[in-house]
Amino acid sequence: MKMKMLIVVVLMLVLQRNAQAQLFKEWFRQKKTQKEYLLKQIAELKIYLSYLQKGYKIVESGINTVREIKNGEFSLHDLYYSSLKRVNPEIRKLPQAVSIVENTQYIFSATNDLIKVVESTALLNEAQSNLLNIACPAIRRDAEQVTDALLAVLTDRSLELTDDERIARIQQIYDYSLQQTVFVKELCSSVYSLTWASEMDSREIQKIKSFYGLK
Repeated sequence: MKMKMLIVVVLMLVLQRNAQAQLFKEWFRQKKTQKEYLLKQIAELKIYLSYLQKGYKIVESGINTVREIKNGEFSLHDLYYSSLKRVNPEIRKLPQAVSIVENTQYIFSATNDLIKVVESTALLNEAQSNLLNIACPAIRRDAEQVTDALLAVLTDRSLELTDDERIARIQQIYDYSLQQTVFVKELCSSVYSLTWASEMDSREIQKIKSFYGLK
């Protein structure tokens, strides 16, 4: 009777573990579409940075702007576009800008913790460990590019934008940063749930073995 009970319990544990592994696999499959969408968005954000390489910086030619204005050599057109390259200090204080930085810090901390889990536990199989070893650096690279995009908007003489355009750009970057953060939180939750369940499985199996005097 005990042997039958042991077989049933072990089978239940094995099936549960396989089901969790399948859920983990399915979760990553479902995230593939979202990842492709996020990568498309980050590609669009890269366009912002390309402005830096296409001549949108003010050329530091040593011209004395104040002297030119006094002499009537500096047109209103030049003055307008020069003002676009100066960032309103209030824009740097936007809650969205602060949140982007905080989100990036969280993403780096969380992915570091995930890598430590991969390195320190045997509860993940090889495929799961390899997937995390690939995903974590990719997530961090995305976060770095978001930070670069934010800096481009907040740095004087980087982009020619009105205050409203800068605010809209920051909102767009923030929306993407928030999606990144949610993605990482869900990833951490899935990984930690999987390792916790696997650890519980191992403990239960050891208890069963101990109870039945098995090695």
